[in-house]
Amino acid sequence: MRRVLIPGLCVVALVGIALGSLLPAGLHVLPWHAPQWTHVLVYAGLAVLVHLAFGFGRRSLLLTVLVVGGAGLVLELGQAFVPVREFSLQDAALNFFGALIGVLVFELMAWIRPKGESASSAVGPTDQQSSRLAREVAAMSEERLLAAGPLLLRQGKISPQVAALARQVQQSGKPLGNRPADDRVVLQALDADGVRCLVLKGTLLAHLVYDAPDQRSRGDTDILVAPQDRSSAETTLQRLGLKPSWLVTAKTSDTQDQWQGRLDGNLVVIDLHWHLLNHAAFSDLFVFEALWSRRAEVEIDGFRAAGPGLQDALLHAVLHYFAHHGDEFRPAQWLLDIHLLWLRMDDANRYELVRRSADLGIAGLVAEALDLTRNRFESPVPDETLKRLKAQGANQWRTGLLKAGSGPFSDQLFKLRAAGSWRARLAHLRALLFPSAQYMRSKYPGSSRWALPWLYVRRMVEGSRK
Repeated sequence: MRRVLIPGLCVVALVGIALGSLLPAGLHVLPWHAPQWTHVLVYAGLAVLVHLAFGFGRRSLLLTVLVVGGAGLVLELGQAFVPVREFSLQDAALNFFGALIGVLVFELMAWIRPKGESASSAVGPTDQQSSRLAREVAAMSEERLLAAGPLLLRQGKISPQVAALARQVQQSGKPLGNRPADDRVVLQALDADGVRCLVLKGTLLAHLVYDAPDQRSRGDTDILVAPQDRSSAETTLQRLGLKPSWLVTAKTSDTQDQWQGRLDGNLVVIDLHWHLLNHAAFSDLFVFEALWSRRAEVEIDGFRAAGPGLQDALLHAVLHYFAHHGDEFRPAQWLLDIHLLWLRMDDANRYELVRRSADLGIAGLVAEALDLTRNRFESPVPDETLKRLKAQGANQWRTGLLKAGSGPFSDQLFKLRAAGSWRARLAHLRALLFPSAQYMRSKYPGSSRWALPWLYVRRMVEGSRK
């Protein structure tokens, strides 16, 4: 209502002033023949309306004065061409003075209001405020933080207005990830078949460190099983009606597959892992049995599931942040995961985390991740802890991943170094340059099998253009 009413009043006021200034009969419409203070009063009122309508703000008071005083100057110039009227430089100056008085009175009233009350709250948010809120919520959406709005509000990271708008946007969108009830069906089936599994990443953290599971958006559910249990886990997923997503299977390494299907009409996506990490530099750092011995329990729709403990979950989150997507976009949601894991730890856990980071050769990566979370979410990480981690990671070769993330070429060089043997490096190059025929047919569907050599050439040409 305000967006229409106040601009409308501005138009009405300006038309009335124009009639009183330019028409010969205007001498009887507005009392310009009255004392000169009338100019000051009229243009002060117009300045207040313009200030409210366009929300110039305190930093642009001069703009309001120029707009309103400029309108008065134009009308004064127009009087030079109207019979029985004449241009008055004094009146023009009084118009500018009135505009200045208007904005000063407006700002004085805003300044003396009690705290928590402002002119904008009395009449609703200004266009500038609405635009700022929209930009903040759009940034949260891009960073995958919309669902975490209530948590960020509780921690004082966002304002109540931003949290409310983020909630509206989140509720209007399509829900992401599996329903907890469907995850429970999958986990119960695996448990009934004697398959030990650990829930990973988003689904684990949603139930472990967030205020509520729906505050952590996710696209699928990641499950880790022991390498020897892979076949049994696949049999269970097949029995539930899930099928492997061949496109993903063909693209990734031999340590995970994606399975999709419907349970009770709902789409379910499961990423089945038999190694915690695919990257050659970290694939041998975590053994399933050791992870299982340090496991944490989480409740998913009434089922008591298992996942990596706080330390393992944070180390996994750090390595996933730097290694999983190379130099691609990394959402702030992943930093929020690390921040919440760090908050959940006590001093003993944090001390052990630092020690394990050094032993595993990833102290530099942990230091960088904690530094990022401290800058973004004000994580309570002491300077001494960061200095210790950075000093330990300075001579650890895995810290080189921080530079490898600067581009695809450096990332591939790092992976070749991590391969360990020349045979493994040659195998990596072969897979990189000449992936499986299955992958090529999934990347270029509809192609003849005789066109496979040409498809490899096409892929190399397309890759060189990126």
